[in-house]
Amino acid sequence: MTGVRRSVDDFSVLTEPAAGSRISEHSWRVARRLSTVAGEEAPIIERYLAALAMAPAEHLELLLRRGTKIVFAPTVEHALLSAPATERRSAPLTAQERLRLRSEYSPESEVAAIFDPPLDLLIFPTHYCADDLERVVLHELGHALTLYLANPRPALLRGLPREIENHISHRGYGPDGDPETLRQRVLEVLAEAYVFTLVGRADELPAAVMSDLMFILTTVEGDKGIRFEFDEDTGRTLSRVEKDRLVFPDDPELGGLLAQRPAAGIELEARELDQPSAAVTSEDELARRRTRRKAA
Repeated sequence: MTGVRRSVDDFSVLTEPAAGSRISEHSWRVARRLSTVAGEEAPIIERYLAALAMAPAEHLELLLRRGTKIVFAPTVEHALLSAPATERRSAPLTAQERLRLRSEYSPESEVAAIFDPPLDLLIFPTHYCADDLERVVLHELGHALTLYLANPRPALLRGLPREIENHISHRGYGPDGDPETLRQRVLEVLAEAYVFTLVGRADELPAAVMSDLMFILTTVEGDKGIRFEFDEDTGRTLSRVEKDRLVFPDDPELGGLLAQRPAAGIELEARELDQPSAAVTSEDELARRRTRRKAA
């Protein structure tokens, strides 16, 4: 990954491996479990797996739990027409869509790898590959890990390393000031930041980018029953907890601390918290204070 690594000191005796050069056997095994081959099982697949094995196993295990698939096929077009892709589509491709795949995802179009969010597929071609294969693999893996939790905000585009700044300034991402341009640029920043982190260049990233990236990766490695989401339509952020992890008033331990669910159509009283309702008696307040002391 010479394109993204720091230059090696000419006087280094190379007694220690460079950051990001260690391959985890655990990660390699998880990557194999994620993978499907369409067509010939070419030797280049092992190179792809070796690149994926630079990522922490916890990150690849998240993709495994999520149902993500890695598809190896002669070309990106072949992968998008393969059984794993077809099974995940809500409707079959039209003739026009197939023609578009042939024209926009061929070797001639210079597409060396993709992450398809609607299908949740990472796709790597086996008929050809990028000369900087590891960079391409880790970048698309970065998208797979960060895209769903990314919060597109302008602060993430400031103070970037020159390589990332040049990358996101490409006119292909759209005009400045457009919300979709901002979203695309932030997604690219996070994917590149993930690569920088894996190869030991996290210290070059601005604090805002590292903060968002670490939040996302901590969510990846953290409680498997909790998901954090961003609602692009309303701007709301969401914390989702699996239903069997929710506690209700019938819970023997915490149920007494919870309110009952009001009947449909009931208009609720609204008041400042330091102005107790007339329905709250001194006995109720004393019981609450005891509960707080016990919890403390």
